[in-house]
Amino acid sequence: MDVTAAFAALCNDPWGEPARIQFNIMFVGAGVGGSTNVVADVTSTQEVVSISAIASRREKKHGIMQGQSWQIQTTNTDNEYTSSDYADAYGQIIVEFTDASESEPIVQGRIYKTTASTNGTMTFEVHDTVIDLLNYEIPRDIHYQDTGWLGEMQVYSKDPDSDGWDSTVDLAITSAPDLEDETFYVTFTSSVAFDVTRDGGAGTQSGTTALPKSISNNNGAVLSIPSSGWSGTYASGDVFVFYSAAPRVAADLAPGAMIMDLIDEAVPSVPVISATPAAGNAFYDSTNWATFVTDTAGDEIGGFWPKGTPVSRMIQDALKIIHGSIYSVPDGRLAIWHLSPNTDTRVSLNGDPEQGTVSIIEASTAHDLTEKVSAVTYEYLDLEGNDAAVTSTDADTVLITPKIETVRIGWRVRGLSVESAANIHLNRLKAGRREYTVKATLAGLLADVGAGVSITDPDIDLTVEASDVTEISMDLLNNKVTIKAHVDPVVIEDYAIVEIATVGGTEVVW
Repeated sequence: MDVTAAFAALCNDPWGEPARIQFNIMFVGAGVGGSTNVVADVTSTQEVVSISAIASRREKKHGIMQGQSWQIQTTNTDNEYTSSDYADAYGQIIVEFTDASESEPIVQGRIYKTTASTNGTMTFEVHDTVIDLLNYEIPRDIHYQDTGWLGEMQVYSKDPDSDGWDSTVDLAITSAPDLEDETFYVTFTSSVAFDVTRDGGAGTQSGTTALPKSISNNNGAVLSIPSSGWSGTYASGDVFVFYSAAPRVAADLAPGAMIMDLIDEAVPSVPVISATPAAGNAFYDSTNWATFVTDTAGDEIGGFWPKGTPVSRMIQDALKIIHGSIYSVPDGRLAIWHLSPNTDTRVSLNGDPEQGTVSIIEASTAHDLTEKVSAVTYEYLDLEGNDAAVTSTDADTVLITPKIETVRIGWRVRGLSVESAANIHLNRLKAGRREYTVKATLAGLLADVGAGVSITDPDIDLTVEASDVTEISMDLLNNKVTIKAHVDPVVIEDYAIVEIATVGGTEVVW
């Protein structure tokens, strides 16, 4: 995590000032007394009774986002809080060294549940931004492609005696480049007359079943409702619905850009908890996100997704193609990790007294074969929407019973992109995982999920072992942090850059 040098030094000092826990609440809507965007320090008047382990995980499994929740229980002296006042506000935990005037936020999220008890306590349950993302469903049918798309007329609600729409008749596109991502509602005002409204703008466009009806959006006339699709009579209040999608250029169809668009739709902002609160976008480290978009530009994806599809499925299926993961950072925003040679500065954790200050309380290393695979099959849709599959096999596997893992992707994608994803997947898991579990002092707070640690501990024969952090679990009241990391054979290789590398070297071409 990004901290000041002074805060890092205090975390690394096992004999220094003990850390104090501060718990803040901010209302983004009208809270107690109608207050908005007010930050309340709960611990200025109450004491912390307990805090659950606060975890940050990069992914549950390859391509599967892992949302986190945590609980904090405080006293409730004089019944200062009620269980209804603070639900759906935002909570934040800060670790501070009061004497040194140093503090840093550790975790932030939305308060989903509050429980007041007769034992004089209040318990707050907080969910991170990944859970907000997991809970969002897309509001309309949509087709991602390089030309404008128009869906079918569908019944939204109607009288049982009313007639429907002839499914053999297609709505007509009159200007595909000008279509936008919109929902159109056709509401009957009589047996033959209807009004058309859309969620992309105000206004009503009226027509009848006897004549074709031209429909406009913000760009002008874009489609027509043929009269031949209507048959019979309708009741006032009958509603039909159809959807359109804007054309997308190649850059918009890259996995990185697509993931960012989906996140922006599901989580348009994350509040900044401060004395002068504001709402920023959901993306942490814009430079890294921009690199992610550039690195994935060659893996174009697209295709149809129906209304109500969890956006998490769409994002996770894209992450499987490019070997990435999304997780929350301390200020509540979303960070991206994507597979690339690791050149980051690693946090050093030491368990050897002869090497300086000891920050490792206990450590273990394991070679886990449960994820070892002899082959991996990626099932996907080709660019025409047909079912397709590609398999990557390790010819040198030593498994007695071959283990073939299947990865399913709902996007339309180029076969070469999927073949590359399958080969990388096999290389990452064909030897199993070499994993580490390190229990550390507060020095472990300095590690970042998605970045790396350098572990030194003679008891398990590790000397500056470089590993990728996949999980950090914080026991703040006991000043302990548990880090889980593994050695990723793809990430730690030495790579040459095409067009720069010298032929004949030992590097691997990335």
